[in-house]
Amino acid sequence: MKNTLLLAFVKNPKFILTLILLVFFLKGVFMVAAQPIFGGQDEARHYNTIQLLAQPTSAVSATEKDLKTNDYSTRDKDDLETYNFSQEIQKTATATDTDVLRGELFNTIDFSNSDNGLNESEINAHTWKPYNYYAQPDIAGNGNSLYHQLGAQIEKLFANQSILVRFYLLRIFSVLLGTLAILFSYLIARNVGFSSKHALILTAIISLQPKFSMYSTNINYDVLLIPAFFLFTLAGILALKNGFDWKNFVLFFVSIFVAIQTKPTGFILFVPLAGLIAHLTYEKAKNLSKKVRNIALSGS
Repeated sequence: MKNTLLLAFVKNPKFILTLILLVFFLKGVFMVAAQPIFGGQDEARHYNTIQLLAQPTSAVSATEKDLKTNDYSTRDKDDLETYNFSQEIQKTATATDTDVLRGELFNTIDFSNSDNGLNESEINAHTWKPYNYYAQPDIAGNGNSLYHQLGAQIEKLFANQSILVRFYLLRIFSVLLGTLAILFSYLIARNVGFSSKHALILTAIISLQPKFSMYSTNINYDVLLIPAFFLFTLAGILALKNGFDWKNFVLFFVSIFVAIQTKPTGFILFVPLAGLIAHLTYEKAKNLSKKVRNIALSGS
């Protein structure tokens, strides 16, 4: 009897889905820890944007600001200190030897032979300011993305911690957003018409997609844009199945709002939304005209 109940529990789609989400999250946390700091695509720029939003307005006076402009011809991708980043980012990149990893594809950074990482005690001393002293800082987009604003709250909450703690917590935040996208992918598959078994298989395949898994471990505003697009897709499928109702309206509003506030690319969602509204309006008008015609014929 116990074996039967255990087998039924293990085969339960909710249990399997939870297991897929948990494995994706734990795999993401492992990959977060395995990747050197600032190793992701434009991670230093995105983290600099978060630090800038978290920076107190009175932290740097106007007279203290460096007037170095955003002249990208003077940037050296192998030296983050040539970028208009915060002092903490610049010094940490040098202390961790991260620039060597960025320089050549087959280069590797220096590692410590002890439990402490390279220059970890110096980094944890918190002597470098997490402030940007440049009048024209190097930032991502307009510097006010919803992803960066949420990240700034995490940065503020753990302001007393080392940059290693704050940086890797933000990466884990990205993993959580990726996990949310995996959940939406399952709901999309189910509402399209796939059985629980087939939907779980598709969800597992997506969760094991190497590029998506890797991208979900980086500090980058696209990791919030992706679940927003997934949520919009889910809302569209539900609208096609059940028509427009207040639940679908909320899903559409939330997904479009989050996408636009995250990145201007989100405005593209208005195009499929307009097409969907036109299609549903046409179908409703066609059904209405058919009903009117039937009434007219029955009356005659």
